[in-house]
Amino acid sequence: MSLTGPPAFRGVFRDDKLARATYSEAAGIARVIPLAVAVPADAEDVSALVAWAQATKTPLVPRGSGSSMAGGAVWSSI
Repeated sequence: MSLTGPPAFRGVFRDDKLARATYSEAAGIARVIPLAVAVPADAEDVSALVAWAQATKTPLVPRGSGSSMAGGAVWSSI
């Protein structure tokens, strides 16, 4: 399955296996493979990404450094 990101998105948007595997875990033991990985270039990209996620009903999980043991970098409430 190929996922297309927001049309005006200028950052990095990847849905290949390597990117998805890289972002599938953090410091804890939880592992959830995402549908895609988006790295916004700026605040406008964040806004476009959030609007796109809402319009397409795609879960959006914000991620920092991935150092949390609680799994917040990989779990979505949806």
